[in-house]
Amino acid sequence: MSNSNLAGVLTLFIVLGLGVLVVCIVAWCKIFRKADIHPGKLFIPFYGQYLMYSIANCEGLFAASIVISVLSSLCSSCASSMGTSGESAALLLVLLAVLTVALMIISIVFVVRLAKAFDKSKAFAVGLIFLYPIFICILGFDDSVYVG
Repeated sequence: MSNSNLAGVLTLFIVLGLGVLVVCIVAWCKIFRKADIHPGKLFIPFYGQYLMYSIANCEGLFAASIVISVLSSLCSSCASSMGTSGESAALLLVLLAVLTVALMIISIVFVVRLAKAFDKSKAFAVGLIFLYPIFICILGFDDSVYVG
């Protein structure tokens, strides 16, 4: 593949990714409206994400995800400064893997509770887990009602 073809493919992926991002943001604005929260609050750093977690009735998970994310960043930076050799670096990499799994579990619990907050089935929650952009758009644009 030549450099011009590679640049074209990369540009296509960037444009498609930005398009999906914009559509998901609009869907989240609709979800905020359904939950009777002003959509502009979505764009306030930390507070917007806190409100996302509060819509799903899992504010405690928000705090846990922040703490785990900070610990994960610290482990990552420490492991990269140590290099790839040594027991300490290996231990930090294992800890980083555990923290990543913990964040994945928090994300799964979040989307399951989000589906429940809109009275959706467990199958819908599975859809949110594996096809997030599609199912978040369904949640935002359908006629479902926020039940809390």
